[in-house]
Amino acid sequence: MPIALATNFFSSYPDSWIKNFNFLGIKFNLIYPLVGKLLPPFADLRVITAGAECIRLGYDVLVSNPCDPWKRPMNYPRIWSVPASWGLDQSHTVILGILFGLLFFSLVFITIKRLNYIEALFYALILCSPSAMLAIERGNNDLIIFILLSLSLLIMKNKTAIWRYFSYIIIMFAAILKLYPIFALITALKEKKRIFTVIFLSIFIVFGIYVVTNYESIILVSKATPRGTILSYGGKVIFDVIFDELDRYFYSFNNYHIPQYFNKIKLLLFSLTIALFLLISYLLAKHTQNLFQNNKLNLNQIEAFRVGSSIYIGTFLIGNNWDYRLIFLLFTIPQILAWLKTQVQFESISGLALMVIILTTWLSSKSDQVYYLDELLNWLLFLFLVYSTILTLPNWLKNYIYFQPRGFDANNQ
Repeated sequence: MPIALATNFFSSYPDSWIKNFNFLGIKFNLIYPLVGKLLPPFADLRVITAGAECIRLGYDVLVSNPCDPWKRPMNYPRIWSVPASWGLDQSHTVILGILFGLLFFSLVFITIKRLNYIEALFYALILCSPSAMLAIERGNNDLIIFILLSLSLLIMKNKTAIWRYFSYIIIMFAAILKLYPIFALITALKEKKRIFTVIFLSIFIVFGIYVVTNYESIILVSKATPRGTILSYGGKVIFDVIFDELDRYFYSFNNYHIPQYFNKIKLLLFSLTIALFLLISYLLAKHTQNLFQNNKLNLNQIEAFRVGSSIYIGTFLIGNNWDYRLIFLLFTIPQILAWLKTQVQFESISGLALMVIILTTWLSSKSDQVYYLDELLNWLLFLFLVYSTILTLPNWLKNYIYFQPRGFDANNQ
């Protein structure tokens, strides 16, 4: 009930995604995404279940998926077509959507430790945010990826090598399902240098073969995936917003749209800004490389942090992403809270990062009104995550990044 109350009170969304939610005779409305109602429910999951019906009818659902209520092509890799052979259809959508939602919340609570009241409030704010609710309401398969990566992190804690290697295979499987989870392979940095190299190269080669052999279908998926500026984050969002406004302004005076070469200018500005932020992150990290020398990182927390930060950084670099993908920032929270408690030198910036995460997950409901504030927060979060991720890399990798000779001791410089 507190979640229902908090979500309904703070959200400006017009209606509920579970209509007439009843608790002890009291009716509440949970939030509905800004893009409006999509009924039947669990719309993103339905593109798969409807696709399964069309596959059995002989359609290539990456091209045409008329069984879908909105006639959307299935914008997921072909491996998502496999359940069609199991008899999957739209009648399974609701039960699967509820199951994935329950597993998502369960694994969030399983993977976090005992919290005090303030920490519990931080988690509640993120879990009740429009971004998280959008993932639940749509039944988006990013929930499945979150579940897989959570299981991987749980298995990764095992001291037996074979179990840890299995956790990396789960990451590879998640990457085959949605591509971007390949960024989470950075968690293999917990292994010794030689073992990390073998794991990374092995999985990367297998993943590369998968991408090459499925390149045509991946292109179809990319074309079928909508890339918006509302309810979205990513490095390209702010440039799309700016150039869309320029286009409207240009058209109002000249009665035609801005020239096509403006797209090249937009790409150039995006690339230069990314390069600038990466350079700033690198220089900050190199200047403060001793920050964690005398403060051993909790391995379980830093592994989860690397998963969350790598997915945010990687997807931010790719371009526009729907805000439900911000749920992966939940993986970064335990380490950020630990820094707030134990790392005095990192306390202020960690606190700011936590506030930015909460704000950006909530600003989804106002993203059409506060483009610039929302994207400024996303760029600041990108800067923090790149900077802090570099700081937490193992020393052998830092030596390569900082161009330091083997055996260099940062404490003696």
